[in-house]
Amino acid sequence: MAFRYAGFATLLAMIPFLLDLDHEAPSGTVSGSAPPTASPSLRDRISVYDGDTIRLGRERIRIVGLDTPEYGRNARCREEALAAERAKRELQRLLASGTVALHRQGTDRYDRTLARVTVDGRDVAPALIEKGLARPYYGGRRAGWCG
Repeated sequence: MAFRYAGFATLLAMIPFLLDLDHEAPSGTVSGSAPPTASPSLRDRISVYDGDTIRLGRERIRIVGLDTPEYGRNARCREEALAAERAKRELQRLLASGTVALHRQGTDRYDRTLARVTVDGRDVAPALIEKGLARPYYGGRRAGWCG
């Protein structure tokens, strides 16, 4: 089985972090060792597409570790569309609340950058999951959001 999402080694390295243990999650890229991008002004240049995808200029960034409901015409039912709007608003609120850092980890099959996104050092993926606005996701088939 091929792990194209963020690389099997990266996923294994993230397990302690995702389980909320006192370990650092990996940063940088899969193919290199670029440092994370962090800046208070970075948040002013980020636009939120939905609960798990943001844009920084022309760069599309898929947040690793979570899946949120599909937004807009991609929603399969009204409940999914409403849940997607809530997830998007919460991500916007989180990103506006502090210093944003991007920990790039490669690209996915849609040529989006895969990145762990933190605000003041706190990963946004577990924050959205804890609020019930997202599910853990590490690649592969996703469960639906409609009843």
